[in-house]
Amino acid sequence: MIRRLNNVTVPLSDLNGLVEFYEKVLCLKKQFECPTYVIFDCGGVEIGKHESRWAKLLFERIFYRVVKLTKRNA
Repeated sequence: MIRRLNNVTVPLSDLNGLVEFYEKVLCLKKQFECPTYVIFDCGGVEIGKHESRWAKLLFERIFYRVVKLTKRNA
């Protein structure tokens, strides 16, 4: 059973300017940053931005927090 959305990762071709926009305009708190990846907190949900030259070919990844699955709820 899905409890809540845990994090979303979105591939981008360029992170330049993104961090400032998310921090100053959207007022999201940055949790982690490296040259090709940054994570922001959005009300307990992690929003990850991943820079990749293949961004147009990649898909967003959405991760859910779930309870332990059993045969009964599988």
